[in-house]
Amino acid sequence: MGLMALLSWVDFEQQTNSSLSDPDGRALADQLAGSILAWSARYCNRLGWAKQAYTEVLSPTEPTDTFYLSALPLDATQPVTVNTNNYASNTYDPYLGIVRVNPNGTVKTYYSLYGGFGAVQVSYTGGYTDLPADLKQALTDLLVQRFNNACAGRLAHPARSSGAQSARVLDSGLG
Repeated sequence: MGLMALLSWVDFEQQTNSSLSDPDGRALADQLAGSILAWSARYCNRLGWAKQAYTEVLSPTEPTDTFYLSALPLDATQPVTVNTNNYASNTYDPYLGIVRVNPNGTVKTYYSLYGGFGAVQVSYTGGYTDLPADLKQALTDLLVQRFNNACAGRLAHPARSSGAQSARVLDSGLG
């Protein structure tokens, strides 16, 4: 097996102090964990949680030299490339000026770049190799809840509390 997942059946076992010896149970926990990671990243307006290469296309409303990325923390030891949209050829041209980066996700160019839809493309490495403890705990709690609900046949959305709506299958990306 390659890299350890940021959230998996192993976290379920540790949280519940139990053992998932059934491969189907492990597969269900891993499937739910993947869905929870994807849902929570979207909820937090992120591209993802895992540390990997990302490319964002940004659309500033006016010329600017400061850009904010979403897959934090930004790995400032890895290259960050900034490209500007060449509207004539509908491609991106490399920005050759000075680029400064900060792990908080701020990228600053020496010169202001034009604004507009899809005007700037930034490629970088960001995200976590291990989730912060508080986020991991919250997502693991959600994993345990979803796993127990799935095993009991209850996949209803927690915000829906009564009537026919409570029986609807979860539609937020976790089901």
